[in-house]
Amino acid sequence: MKDGKKARAQKPVSLLRNAIAMAAPSFRLSSSKRNNKVLHTPLALDERQRIRYAFNALVKASDKRSEKLLHQRLAREVLAILEQQSDVLKRKEEIHKSGAINRANLVQAMMRR
Repeated sequence: MKDGKKARAQKPVSLLRNAIAMAAPSFRLSSSKRNNKVLHTPLALDERQRIRYAFNALVKASDKRSEKLLHQRLAREVLAILEQQSDVLKRKEEIHKSGAINRANLVQAMMRR
């Protein structure tokens, strides 16, 4: 810490790791057609897939920001995630709500296999 600036002294890798952990979804939705109906089935993601989905969502959301340089856009998006104000978190919540609604399709998908 220099001159009492605690926020500036924080480790950036740990902040990025926390932001990715917050943005990582637990599952994805797989679509399949059955009887002229599209069924969305939640499928669990392993740790590497969760990190990949979170990082891709982070980069995609940072592209919508107004800063010109990529590292500035990514930094602002990471801070927005840590402050719970990012669209990435809203998208994750939508996926989780949709997965909770479509849990019944999971049983049907398992019976077909």
